[in-house]
Amino acid sequence: MREWEYTFYDSFKDAGFADAFPHLHPDEAAHSWYGRSGNGFRFDHLFVSTPHANRVFACDYHQEAREAGLPTTRS
Repeated sequence: MREWEYTFYDSFKDAGFADAFPHLHPDEAAHSWYGRSGNGFRFDHLFVSTPHANRVFACDYHQEAREAGLPTTRS
């Protein structure tokens, strides 16, 4: 992650918000987008107020569409 990304995401924490996915899955790395090189990124986030984070029961990434692949031919 680049320095500006840490600053950007830390600003949510500093404002009293928690990122739901790592709150529920602290030891799991998940990605919502993969580049052509295979590097994964999390572009989709669900921020909740920190006092309410324990009320979030599920937050997951579904990879079925990505794993199925995109068509490689053009019409």
